[in-house]
Parts: sequence; C-alpha cells; structure tokens
Amino acid sequence: MTTVIKISEYASFTLTREAGNRAYEKIKNYHSAHSQCDNLIIDFQNIDDVSVSFIQATVFRLANEYLKIELKNLNDAIRFKIETLIKITTIDPAIIGRIKNYQFKTV
Repeated sequence: MTTVIKISEYASFTLTREAGNRAYEKIKNYHSAHSQCDNLIIDFQNIDDVSVSFIQATVFRLANEYLKIELKNLNDAIRFKIETLIKITTIDPAIIGRIKNYQFKTV
C-alpha cells in the first residue's frame, strides 16, 4: 500500500533539524495509528525551502523504515540539497536505494 505525505501538513517551518524531528514524529504517529503501508510518496508541494538537517530528520529517516520512498513536487533548491546529501553523506546505500531510483519526480 502507498501513502502520500504532504510535508506542508506536517510542518509549517522546514529549516531546522528540530522542525524535521517534529514532522517525522507527527508522520510516524499518524501513519502508525491510521494505516499500514510499505511505500511513501513525500510531496513537497507548497514548500519553498528545507534545510539539509530537515531532510536528514525526515526523508532519510523515513527511507530507513519504508520499502520505497518517492519524492514529488521538488523545486530546484530542494532537489539540489537532497542530491548533494546523497553524494556527500555516509548513508547506508540500501537506504538511499529505497528513494525511488534516485529519480526525483516532479509533477
């Protein structure tokens, strides 16, 4: 089963690790109580910018827990930060592999 997560519904501020941790906890609490899913679509619609810390605290942590993550509606700034993090961090390649084909879908 696939679930869509709209970041704007879980975080109004996306520029700190603390905001990312809060969004991650809200996402986990809601989805563990309301649905069982293996795949997530993380939608960045209406999000202008995120910090690299926010990405690490949300996207990468969720990628560690779900079979597949698809990222949707990324603007160029968010896409650049995610792609840069993938290149420069020591994240387990298996986790990165869960982010759908490294192809960041924009709708």
